[in-house]
Amino acid sequence: KTTTTTTATTATSSSSSCDDGWTPLGLEYFVAPLTATCPEDEASVEALNRAARLYENAATTNNNNDDDTKLQHVQELLETHVTTTTTPFVAAARDSNLGVLLFRRGHTLAALEKLQSATSQLDNFVVHDKQQHYAGESIYLRLASLLNLSRALIRHNRIQACHDICKNQIATLVEEFTQYMKESTSNSSIVGSSTASRHYNNNNNNNYTNIPPEVRHQILWLGNVAKFYIMGMVHQRKGELEEALDLYTQFTTKARHDLGHSHVHVATLLYMKGSVLFEQRQLQPALLAQLAALRIHEKQTQAQAQQQAVIHTTTTTQTSTTTTTFQQPREVCRILYSIGRTLHDKEEYRDALHMYQRTVREQKIWYGPHSTVTVTTMCNIARVHHIMGDVEAARHENEAIVVLAKQLAGGRPHPFWANRLVVLGNIYVEVGEMKKAMEVFDRAVSIGGDVVLLMSCDRLDVDNRLATSLNKAGLQHPCAATA
Repeated sequence: KTTTTTTATTATSSSSSCDDGWTPLGLEYFVAPLTATCPEDEASVEALNRAARLYENAATTNNNNDDDTKLQHVQELLETHVTTTTTPFVAAARDSNLGVLLFRRGHTLAALEKLQSATSQLDNFVVHDKQQHYAGESIYLRLASLLNLSRALIRHNRIQACHDICKNQIATLVEEFTQYMKESTSNSSIVGSSTASRHYNNNNNNNYTNIPPEVRHQILWLGNVAKFYIMGMVHQRKGELEEALDLYTQFTTKARHDLGHSHVHVATLLYMKGSVLFEQRQLQPALLAQLAALRIHEKQTQAQAQQQAVIHTTTTTQTSTTTTTFQQPREVCRILYSIGRTLHDKEEYRDALHMYQRTVREQKIWYGPHSTVTVTTMCNIARVHHIMGDVEAARHENEAIVVLAKQLAGGRPHPFWANRLVVLGNIYVEVGEMKKAMEVFDRAVSIGGDVVLLMSCDRLDVDNRLATSLNKAGLQHPCAATA
């Protein structure tokens, strides 16, 4: 026996979190409220809907609290209350959303496992006549799960697997959905033998026509995210920069049309365009794209600050204050760093130094002072100081880097720690403090051996060298979030 329970929240909230900018581009948290279910799954579905509302509400609290805390609360709700469901669809929605939360919190391997579980459960889920209420939601969830899985595969450098999902499964689903919608308007149905048709086709021709317009739009949007954004990253990882740049450019135009010029997803695409142009050594166009991305985030922040000001003036009983921050603070850190890095390579050292210092301030807030991301920027700050002839500032920065390198290595011998000691020793030699120089050189040899003194030190501050070194210590690659 099946009962149908209708909720009152099926209007605007049934579109997805993708368009609000809270969920990063390339990920999709399933927030469309489930409007009906079997009696034995009512508790699980209610918890799933409650977690979706909590996720959406978290996006509206723009303050200095780390968003990881908000995401953890949603994750705990899903793990605690959506555990006994017997419906593959509900279990898949749970695992897909858990995958997004884990991915955003940096647990990418666990996220990949959850997303693989979600797609596997949907492979075995068939919409029967008695489950018509799942028809529209199921194709949306399947697309979201496949998109999330492709994004996780990119992070783990499984490029071919990601390519196959985007080109085969996602493209097929979108194509069949589009064709079905066209033919359903003339009371015709599509009958196919593919996986998508077996899952979503049945005798009722109204399955898709009853889908709310915003969900239809979201289904098509997810297809475009896979086609242009995810595939752009695939080409970029494969070194096919022209193809990547073309896809990013096309999607930037479309995103501006669909979402507006000041949407954070447009900023993401501009940042990715800038990263490709930087790799092509087109530094001035890269800088313009990066600055445009930063300006969008700054405009978003200004708008949020104005809203906060209105709240403060109209709520006289409010005693605490909230500080508005960037909508995607970690992405802003990456944009700031990329601007500094481009200015650095353009030999505009004063501007590069200013941007690096601004980057570090933001990184210490959102990543913490003891992170590989922060130390990467500090190394470049020290290098710019040295290039500009400010040896004392370079010395001060390198002393702080050595302390941080020791902490990151856990006090255990590691090449990066030894390398930074050599850099510091050379600075001491330059300022005439030979005793200190010998002490740090001895320390470097005790950590890395005599060979460390033979290494060229002028390249030790370069991002990729540093990232590789720290990654060998089991720490997350500082550029992983930009994958």
